[in-house]
Amino acid sequence: MEKSELKEIKARANEIKPVFNIGKSGISQTLVEAIEDYLTKNSIAKIKVLSALDKNQVAYYADEIAKETDSVVIEKKGFTFVLYRE
Repeated sequence: MEKSELKEIKARANEIKPVFNIGKSGISQTLVEAIEDYLTKNSIAKIKVLSALDKNQVAYYADEIAKETDSVVIEKKGFTFVLYRE
């Protein structure tokens, strides 16, 4: 992915609100499938982690969901992360 393309994707991500929230139950198969469907239609998804104890937990969720949905973590800010898939 080129730097200009990454910059464009991040700009798009800043304009949208989180579409999914991860709560106390963590990552479920239903959540992964919903994110998968959303990425197929929109290519970009913003996800907020509501019950994270620290930012390492957010990074874990971001990496796990990216792996499960065959997407890339574009950005992590606080308790929110952005996934992208072409």
